[in-house]
Amino acid sequence: IRDSDFHRALFDHLENKILLKLLDIFWLAYRKAVELGNADVLRDPDPVKTYHAHAAIAAAVEARDIEEACTALKKHYDDGDARLLRAHQQRNV
Repeated sequence: IRDSDFHRALFDHLENKILLKLLDIFWLAYRKAVELGNADVLRDPDPVKTYHAHAAIAAAVEARDIEEACTALKKHYDDGDARLLRAHQQRNV
């Protein structure tokens, strides 16, 4: 499953069109950044870590543990944010 598909599956059932549109916009911007030459910085440096992060998120959701799901999502998003920030900084050097 692609990263974007995993994240969409997390929120699809909420039927929140604004949230889903924001998610779509994020992935469009991410793909555009890759096209603009940031592929090396944005590429997932540790796909196994991402797999484990997704597994932790999915396990928390399945267990209906909202606190753990939020914690796991935040940690996972923080890793993505760091990659986006590095790409932005390299582009503006």
